[in-house]
Amino acid sequence: MSAAEIAPDWRRWQQTSLIAAVVGATLFVLVALTPLAGPYRLTQAAVSYSVAFHVWLAIPLGCMVLLMIQYLTGGTWGVLLRPVLETSSRTIILFAFLAIPLAASFFLGANSPYPWARPLEQVARGEILEELRGKTRLLNPAFVAGRLVVYFAIWIVVSLLLNGFSGRWKGGSELAGRRLVNMSGPGLIAYAITVSLASMDWIMSLEPFWRSTIYPALYAIGQIMSGFAFATAAMVLLCSYPPLAGRVLPKHRRDLGGLLLAFVMLWAYFAFSQFLLIWVGNLPDESLYYFKRLRGGWQWIGLALLLMHFVLPFFVLIFRGAKENPKVLLGVAALVLGMRFVDVFWWIEPAFPHVGLPLFWLLDVAAFVAIGGVWSWWFLGRLKHVSLVPIYGANLCEAGGHHE
Repeated sequence: MSAAEIAPDWRRWQQTSLIAAVVGATLFVLVALTPLAGPYRLTQAAVSYSVAFHVWLAIPLGCMVLLMIQYLTGGTWGVLLRPVLETSSRTIILFAFLAIPLAASFFLGANSPYPWARPLEQVARGEILEELRGKTRLLNPAFVAGRLVVYFAIWIVVSLLLNGFSGRWKGGSELAGRRLVNMSGPGLIAYAITVSLASMDWIMSLEPFWRSTIYPALYAIGQIMSGFAFATAAMVLLCSYPPLAGRVLPKHRRDLGGLLLAFVMLWAYFAFSQFLLIWVGNLPDESLYYFKRLRGGWQWIGLALLLMHFVLPFFVLIFRGAKENPKVLLGVAALVLGMRFVDVFWWIEPAFPHVGLPLFWLLDVAAFVAIGGVWSWWFLGRLKHVSLVPIYGANLCEAGGHHE
């Protein structure tokens, strides 16, 4: 059988992605127009879209961060994943367009999911109203939308620079290779600042009186973990086809599994630290955040996150044989990606009442499928034109390489 006959069926994968996008979008519209979405259908639609948007945006942004980390630190794991990481980072521009509905939700008035964007007299009274008015100096639709544009502009520029220098580096330019390293440090700083502000603008401000200094770090590590889990899953799937067939060895999968374990543990550390600090502080404005998420059925989702997002991946990936087994590694990476959706869902949806609406989550699932289908189609359309052969350090990916 020739290599062409066993090559990835890019066309079929793209067609499947488009079908998923159409089905998801159709289901989203249909559910949004029915009583399943509740009495505030436009608000619920905006919230559900936000959940899906944050889940999928995490992958290209996380991949971009991993690229910069790899350029600064080196490592075989980055050589293997670089084609997927670079291709994924180039899709950030797609999310600049997918962010339009998110930005539009700032201007929905009484139907906006953001309390500071609604008529304030309908949201609060007395001292709380005055405090909320004070927050609108920074939290107002025009200013938040303007910051959104700035965030994406910075992310797109960083992505373009990374991919541009990488292309010239692969063409033999040593100067471009040095520039990749030199820009990765400032690029990581720019990411840290912008993603911290974005997490506060887009998610924390859904509950404007809740404060957490750890949440931006938790949001960022969630993105990095999403990017790494996705790149790992893609690599395991693609290593069955030329030109990667035979190049990805058990020791390489062991490295990927070890790093995935590290990201899972780091996420758990930040999540527990936030919970512990709020519990110890015992302040009403902060405690209310977990009060909403640990009652009314939401506590079972929290328990699922503990067991499926930390305990299970941890106790699987601590074993060397599990990390080296491609099916197990793929399964854990897929589980982590699935739980990222659950985690973001648990962040956002409890901020709103859903009493008597047992199927409101169908909107979240539909939006997840729709955005994921569009993004997968876009990503696959670019990956199929990329060489997956490791470049500059390819000897580390061959049998007999020096990396152990």
